[in-house]
Amino acid sequence: VNLQRKAIVQLFLEKRELLESMRVKREVGGARGKNGSGRKVASHFEIPRNSLKKVGNEGIIKGWTEQDLNMTQAVEYNTETGTFKVVRRGVYFLYCQ
Repeated sequence: VNLQRKAIVQLFLEKRELLESMRVKREVGGARGKNGSGRKVASHFEIPRNSLKKVGNEGIIKGWTEQDLNMTQAVEYNTETGTFKVVRRGVYFLYCQ
């Protein structure tokens, strides 16, 4: 029984060494994305609570205000046209409540 246990333990150790040698090691900071900055970017805009906004003839809602976030700004808002402009390349998630 002891010889079988020793053989099993030896097989586990050999398998472990084999797996560790096959493991792909990544460089530090490899998950940063294509631009390499690693910084998260976000923007958050709201219509002020106590204001009444109507949709214009073109279907555009104007009057958004940017809320401060502790992140790099991702988009710019033009108050005259009511349009947003993306300033950083990436995937964006937009939602409205």
